[in-house]
Amino acid sequence: MVRRAHACFAAIACATFISPVALADERLITQTGKLDGDIMWVCNPDADWSPRSRADVIEDIRSGAHRYFVPGRVGVGVVTREGEDYIRTDIDRIELNNLDNLPDC
Repeated sequence: MVRRAHACFAAIACATFISPVALADERLITQTGKLDGDIMWVCNPDADWSPRSRADVIEDIRSGAHRYFVPGRVGVGVVTREGEDYIRTDIDRIELNNLDNLPDC
């Protein structure tokens, strides 16, 4: 569960803070496993959580249990297309860090 605190400063600006103890565990994805062109799992050979299925990554992201990113600290999110959930990197201008372009695991 993520704990949020709402604070206002001098009645001018308000902000919502996430408690440091509730921050999601961050996981670096360095490789992906594909089946017929679809990413089915993600990997990081240096991490004890790896490999992780796409379904588990989607659940981790949606529940806030873990945050995933690729080299360059670009985040990974969940998108739904034609009723099916997929993972993809946040939009930036670097193609090399797209999940599809990472080495196979």
